[in-house]
Formats: sequence, C-alpha cells, structure tokens
Amino acid sequence: MEHIIDAKNIKRAILVGVAQHSITTQAAQDSLDELAHLFVCHQIMQTASNSTVSNLRKIQKANLNLSQSTCV
Repeated sequence: MEHIIDAKNIKRAILVGVAQHSITTQAAQDSLDELAHLFVCHQIMQTASNSTVSNLRKIQKANLNLSQSTCV
C-alpha cells in the first residue's frame, strides 16, 4: 500500500499546483497520465508477485507430499 499512498500524495500535489496556477493543466495531465501508468505497472508487478508466491507454495506442498509418500 505504500506505493498507493505515495501516488495519492503526488496526485494531490499536482492538483494543488494547477489550482495555484504554478503548473499548466497540460503538464498536470501529463503527470497524471504518467502516474496512472506507474500505478498500472505496480498492479501488474503485484499480481505477478502474488502468482509467484502461490506457485511456490504449491511446489512446497507437492514436495512435502512427495517426501511423506512411501515409494514401492
């Protein structure tokens, strides 16, 4: 969740900058687009990480089952 909190702070700073006219609306839109892209990348990486952990747990369980089985 740390990345999401950072993303919210960045978005807030961009919107405040627009409200104070210290940055242009086009620069703000570009920044928000980049922020959205980074958020999507983060979500993809998180999903991949969760999938990897899930697969590793399945392998560990299979190895445990194999080590507990008796071979004839």
